[in-house]
Amino acid sequence: VASADPDTANELLSLVCGLTTTLDAINAAELEEAGADDVGSAYRSFLLETKHPYTQACRNHWDVRFPANVGWMVVEFDKRCSTSQEEDAITLYSDADMRHRVGLSYCGVRGDETATWPTSGPIVIPGHELGVVFSVGSNYDKKPADERFGVRMRVTGHSLDVPPTMPLRMLQLEVAHVASICVVQSLGVVDLHAGGQEATPALEAVVRKPTGNFKALPDACLDTEQLAGTVKVHDDGMTVDGNGNGYVLLNYGISKGQMAWEVEIKKEDHSQCTVLGVTSKKGITTSYNNPSFYVLRCFNGYLYEEGRQRMDGFPKVFQGDRVRMVLDMDAGTLSYQVNDGEEKEAFTGLDKHEEMW
Repeated sequence: VASADPDTANELLSLVCGLTTTLDAINAAELEEAGADDVGSAYRSFLLETKHPYTQACRNHWDVRFPANVGWMVVEFDKRCSTSQEEDAITLYSDADMRHRVGLSYCGVRGDETATWPTSGPIVIPGHELGVVFSVGSNYDKKPADERFGVRMRVTGHSLDVPPTMPLRMLQLEVAHVASICVVQSLGVVDLHAGGQEATPALEAVVRKPTGNFKALPDACLDTEQLAGTVKVHDDGMTVDGNGNGYVLLNYGISKGQMAWEVEIKKEDHSQCTVLGVTSKKGITTSYNNPSFYVLRCFNGYLYEEGRQRMDGFPKVFQGDRVRMVLDMDAGTLSYQVNDGEEKEAFTGLDKHEEMW
């Protein structure tokens, strides 16, 4: 029933997780009483926690790796988990490369109807590896500390070793199998244990030659040698998609003259941190408020200059929009034009850098 009906899967998940934990505790106690050597293999856990309140404008990344004999993991969020804005969200991945996202990103103030924290109980994830990313923006709305508790979560690994003298361990495995079916159905996760399929990209954008009196750059493309994080460049060399933090540069940088390009946002689901612009090559990271970036943040129209936020009334950028950028290194400026709107100068003083990309 759980494999056929998502609503039933959600209802069963909390019950099944509780039963799994109870069986695990019973089996661990029996192992300890019997003096078995693998007591520790029955129940392992990691506590992952941010500061309270959490630090703004940063990125936390945890890699949880259990031994290979661990077959599934149970993730439990503290009831106090809370973030003050949508940009501050935690995302789970079932692989170290962070290509296979598990469910939604979790964020929001506890009790608020827009919060996305799990409410039906723990999350069960098949496998023995988990990537956890907590991306945090700047506190531009100056939210109070009591809304910024942050994250406290426990990840428990459950072993598939079954001593022949412990029949309850086999029952535990059967219950865990049901839990896996429930989580796959309720979250839409596909074959996580075997590698599965890549998560549907939240962002997809295409870079194009701009209109106007600009000559085409020979062999211009997105540079896979200047790429980081979860972004992926398609075979055409001009289309990029992604599900998390990352960046990619064009294979052209200039120190003088002008260069222009256009980006069309083909798909944009929830990437509040999508930015478009230029960078120097000093200390690039995957954060939108990187100190080397001069960028327009799409979802709110804010500008970020060397990590500093500016609210200059630039238009927001949505799915289907086209953004034209003109970099003038003779004048040291970067301008934006969204769709058929007015071209507006956003940044000056860029000529202090030897080269911009």
